[in-house]
Amino acid sequence: MSKDIREMIDKVKNFKQFINEQKNVNNVQYYTTSRPMTINDFIEIEVEERENYDIDDVNEWIDKYNIKPNTRIIWVTLKPHIAARYEMNGEDWDNAEEIYNEKPNDFNVKVINSMDGFLIPETDDGDEGFIFVYR
Repeated sequence: MSKDIREMIDKVKNFKQFINEQKNVNNVQYYTTSRPMTINDFIEIEVEERENYDIDDVNEWIDKYNIKPNTRIIWVTLKPHIAARYEMNGEDWDNAEEIYNEKPNDFNVKVINSMDGFLIPETDDGDEGFIFVYR
């Protein structure tokens, strides 16, 4: 095999590896202990019952991100111990990372693949939680 052919093969192998690495870079993992809901469920719970969000803001997200009434959404975070906190007692929240790391299997933390949808950055709940919209 000639030197030129070997170099071409190496370039193709390296290119395939580069492409696969890029897929992984763009594939962020989010964590949740929540269940999917619709935007209508979100409005009922977070706007009407808990008064955590303003309906005008939610309507802006609906328009901006083209969210349909039955589009599935879910609360997510970038850190598994933050998701696990929602299965802990309030007094354990300050030690959530340590508690989670000691016994991660004690918690029902699920992984959400970023390639399956997108975050709404405006939904930051102040505790590192965001709404993720499934595609």
